[in-house]
Amino acid sequence: QLYLQASLTYNIFLDKVRLWAGISNGCFPEAGVEGGIISWNEALERPELLGKIKFASVKSVERSIEKVSRSYSADISRLTDIVRQSIIFKSLADLSTCLDAMASDAQIKILRIKNRYSPTYSSIES
Repeated sequence: QLYLQASLTYNIFLDKVRLWAGISNGCFPEAGVEGGIISWNEALERPELLGKIKFASVKSVERSIEKVSRSYSADISRLTDIVRQSIIFKSLADLSTCLDAMASDAQIKILRIKNRYSPTYSSIES
């Protein structure tokens, strides 16, 4: 049931992420290029770049089981990122613009924000 819902919502969520990236000058990882990024707005102007963007896929069942058992003490209700994407920003202002757009979107609910720059951030928890 969970993965059926994930497959049905993937494209809807991806459309949202692309919209937010466009509003906020966001970028996405470039497939096959370590550290490479592609601006979403630039990709819209240069369609040959669209095929080079590496969007995240639905999290695999195997990885979800591993995460639930390793990090969440078998509490599947804590698994919130089966359908996920990453937007990369070149400035904090762009990040803030994106967060504002997300927060004002009545169709989504932000459950948490993972701040990897925080001194208290621990990768063990994710």
